[in-house]
This record gives sequence, C-alpha cells and structure tokens, in this order.
Amino acid sequence: MKKLGDYFNGNKFMDILLECTAVYVLLTLFEYNTSNFSKIIFSMIIIGILNTIINNKNNKFEKEKRHQENSKKILESIIELNDTLLKVEKTEELFQLIMESAVGIIENAQMGSLMILDQKTQKLEYKAAVGFEMSTLKQINLKLEDTFLWRSNNGNITNACIVNDVEVFNQVVIDKKTFNKMKDTDFHSTMSAISAPIIINEVLYGMINVDNTSLEVFNESDLLLLEFFASQVGAVIQRHQLLEKMLFLSQYDSLTNVYNRSYFEEVFLKTCKKLTPERDHFSLVLFDLDNLKTTNDTYGHYVGDLLLKEFADRLERTCSPDLFARYGGDEFIAVFFNKDEGTVGAKLQDIIKSFANSPLKYKEHHLPVKFSYGISSYPKNSTDLKKLISKADKRMYVSKNNRKSKEGSSF
Repeated sequence: MKKLGDYFNGNKFMDILLECTAVYVLLTLFEYNTSNFSKIIFSMIIIGILNTIINNKNNKFEKEKRHQENSKKILESIIELNDTLLKVEKTEELFQLIMESAVGIIENAQMGSLMILDQKTQKLEYKAAVGFEMSTLKQINLKLEDTFLWRSNNGNITNACIVNDVEVFNQVVIDKKTFNKMKDTDFHSTMSAISAPIIINEVLYGMINVDNTSLEVFNESDLLLLEFFASQVGAVIQRHQLLEKMLFLSQYDSLTNVYNRSYFEEVFLKTCKKLTPERDHFSLVLFDLDNLKTTNDTYGHYVGDLLLKEFADRLERTCSPDLFARYGGDEFIAVFFNKDEGTVGAKLQDIIKSFANSPLKYKEHHLPVKFSYGISSYPKNSTDLKKLISKADKRMYVSKNNRKSKEGSSF
C-alpha cells in the first residue's frame, strides 16, 4: 500500500493523468464535424498547454527538491558546528568552521569572510575567511556605515542583501584609505556577494559574506539560505560563549582572574609529571595577605576585594610567575620554573618595596598591601607537591610571625 500511495502522490502520476486527458480531448474533438486542419491546430494548442503545465510542475518539483537538499545541508552544518563546540579551544577556530560551512552551503559561493562588530568603536574586524589571505584582512576595519548591509538596506542591518557589482559598490561607498587597502588584497577579484547579519540577543554581533568572481550570480534563494544559516549561527556562537564562560569559571578565580586552586593543582600535577629531579628545578611560593581582614573590617568587603585584585595584578606584572593561583581566601600560590630561591626572593622584595611606595588608593585613603610569603624548592626540599606546599606554608608563617613581632598589631 505504501508504494502505491507514493506512486499516486508522485510526479509521474500527474504526468500520466495529463497525458490521458490530452488523448481524451483529442478523441472528443474528432467526433465533431470540423475540418481536419482545425482539429490539428486545436490539438497542437491543447498539447502545448499540457506540456507547459507538466514543465511547470517539474520545475516546481525541482525547486522543492533543491530547497529540501539545502535545508538538509544547513541542518547538517549546524549539527556539526554544535558537535565541535567542546573541541575548539579558540573562538577564531569556530569562526573559521562557520565560514567554511557557509561557502559549502551556498551553491555559487567561491569564497567568503566573517566579520565581528566591536561594540565600542562600531567597526567590523575580519575574524575568518575562505579564499582570502587573513593576514591582510586583519589590517582592515570597516565602519558599520560602509558595509553591504547598511548601505543596501538604508541602515536596516537585520536583513540579508545581495550586491551584484561589488567593485562599483566599494568605489562609491568605502573611504579612499580603506579602498586602497582592499585593492592590495584578494578582494579585487570579488564581483558578487551576499551579506547576512549575525544577531545575538537582538543586537548585531557580526556579518557573514559569501562571494563570487562573476557578476550577478546570486539569487533570492541563495539570499534566504544564507540569512537562515546566519540566524542559526548566532545561536551556535551564543552557546559557545556560554561554554567559554562556564569553562572560565571552572578554571579561574572570578575576582582576580588568576587560576583557582583546583585548576592550579590540575595544571601543576600535569607539568610535574614531565619534570625530572636531575634536570629540572623550580621555586614554589605561598603568599598570605596580612591586612585583608583589617581592611574588610575597616572599609568593607568591596575595598578588601580591591586589595586582592591589586595584589594579584601587580604580582603578575612585576614577577611574571609561570603558574599563579588564588589558593584560598587571602592566600595565593605561584611557581617559578628554573628559578632558585635567591632569585625569586629578590623579586618578591622588589614588589614589597613597590607596594610600600605605591599603596592602594581608595578615595582619600592610601591603603598598604602587606603580605607574608614562604618559598620551597624542587627538588631540593621535595619532589612531591603536597610536601612542597607544606614546606612553603611553614616558612610563610615563620615570616608572618617575625613581621608581627616587629610591627606589632598592624596585622
């Protein structure tokens, strides 16, 4: 029954039905008392009409078939892009995959580019390309007002557009400096283009352009396909941003933007597995901020957070540790590869002087940033992470107690 139903619903059944109708009309005509010539002419007209109906039916069928195939391509591309979200390490890698998919989906697309809008400058920067040299494109930033979308749609950047003569468009619209830069790129070969917006949370995020070296090669069907693809890409990018945020929060301290404890230990243990006591050495430092509690009690936790951020930022800039993490509430940990205790100790004395000469400023207050530290060495003190941290912790508290006895109750 299924095969019979497919047959009656198919295109072949309509062809047969129309042909039978034509035969019936011809036989009926011959029954009337008209001349043979009139019968022939009238029959030819009927057959011509029926052929037109059949051709239109076939064309419609082919269009629907192409539409289904293109929709399938888009669906497969979006599924593939979603599958790669956990695999790509950098956003630029995702952008490149998106661009390659776009060129693959649009039949006449030979090359293309993806631009991202800088919300502050309102300029678009090239982030991915197919068929163009990225090193050159990165030197070009386009004003939003100079883009295909803006000019073709009179400032309405929510709809895709076709540009049938790119060279004429660029000469008329783009400023001379940018136009001359573009002449030195592969863009000079582009003649036709489609541009579609990437919208995220109802805000323009970027644009996808696909291009061809011939004039007027894109049609309305291509336009709708790229527009739909770009709308799906917006959702993919949004999911990737969410995953990046979740990954960041799982690895970094959200206040100071340095590693958190668990991620530091994960990275450090992986690194230590590659080290050998005979060949490698490093210094591990444990820090404790001496006046965080006093600052919180006196000025509030907002100022205490400023103190934590100032310490982390200045230590990174001044000492450049190879690994650096917030280890607890007011504790930090750092690793300096191929540096001995003396070298690291000298660096830390410099940062102590830096904080003394340039304290944290908050309103009319100048707040000191004081800290104690302890250093342990690999392999001199131990080759075990826990033992190294324990050694550094003990030395840190010796240092803290010594300072307490010297400075009294200022801790």
